[in-house]
Amino acid sequence: MDKIRFRHLNGFTLLETLVALSVLAISLGVIYQVFSSALQGSSLADDYAKAAMYADSHLSEIGIRVGSLPNISEGAYNDRYRWKLEVQALEASNYPIETVKRYQIVLNVFWKSKKGMRSLRTMTFRLASA
Repeated sequence: MDKIRFRHLNGFTLLETLVALSVLAISLGVIYQVFSSALQGSSLADDYAKAAMYADSHLSEIGIRVGSLPNISEGAYNDRYRWKLEVQALEASNYPIETVKRYQIVLNVFWKSKKGMRSLRTMTFRLASA
């Protein structure tokens, strides 16, 4: 009887150790995948936030100069983010004040990410003196 009791107290078998290491390896792999995808999502959100900041700044800079801008213009904020601005005068038949013109402004911001080209499109309307 003593021999059987000591046999169970000697430690883990090789099979138990291999199963435990396999479970640990699979768990660490899943955790790595979760952190990796969270990091990629965070990076993408940061890129969109920067693009929105550039677009907002650009639209604020335009202000009431919208009437003197070309219909289509392009440029770059830095070596990563580029922009394309489209200005279109709208019909003012429904607008009661004839000294004011309405404009539709479409601003696209482009940048390259690890998964290809990304873009953010903003559209707004502005009034300017005729």
